[in-house]
Amino acid sequence: MSDGVRSCFSTGDRRGAFVALIGPDGSGKTTLARALQARSESQGSRFAYVHWRPSLRRVERTVPGGAVPVPKRLARDHVRRRDRLLSIVRLARSAIVFNLAYFIRLRPELRKGSLVVVDRWIYNYLVQPYSVRYFGSKRLATVVCRHGVVRPRLIFALEAPPSVICSRTNELNELEVRDELRQIRVVMQGFDVHWLDASESPSALADRVMAEIKFA
Repeated sequence: MSDGVRSCFSTGDRRGAFVALIGPDGSGKTTLARALQARSESQGSRFAYVHWRPSLRRVERTVPGGAVPVPKRLARDHVRRRDRLLSIVRLARSAIVFNLAYFIRLRPELRKGSLVVVDRWIYNYLVQPYSVRYFGSKRLATVVCRHGVVRPRLIFALEAPPSVICSRTNELNELEVRDELRQIRVVMQGFDVHWLDASESPSALADRVMAEIKFA
């Protein structure tokens, strides 16, 4: 993010590193997170993983596998007013829980020198809102996510030709992948986003992330 757009919720912890991975399904976020976990452990460093929203109860030390895909598109034509209101409540609750969990669980980890990787961060609400059952205003979600949620120090977006990403997963088609990559550039304007070539090996990508962390 630019010097003039620094959020009051942005993290200034310097001993550890708080990084976000965003990108379409199949771009390799979870695989990269595993590579970063292995890199951290090989260097004797602490590691913590967050799947889009941290837990108030515990800190995840490993990247889980076998996640069940969730629908990314609206399954019905009509959304009731009640659904919209409830989704706004969920948005507010998610922001509050994220911030509380950051200060209770993640900030102490950063002070101990941990590498904290958050997979997706605000991606679901801004790019895949129906995956989190959000049916409210996109403008509201943008304001809340951009200004009301703790911001990682480094944000990495993974991109590759849609055909490459679709060859790894059947959750999205090429048109949907292309649209999500376009949306990332729109909703992340004003953020200092580091773009990674998702067609590279996880090891090479981990090297790039670790290098950015070192000089950030």
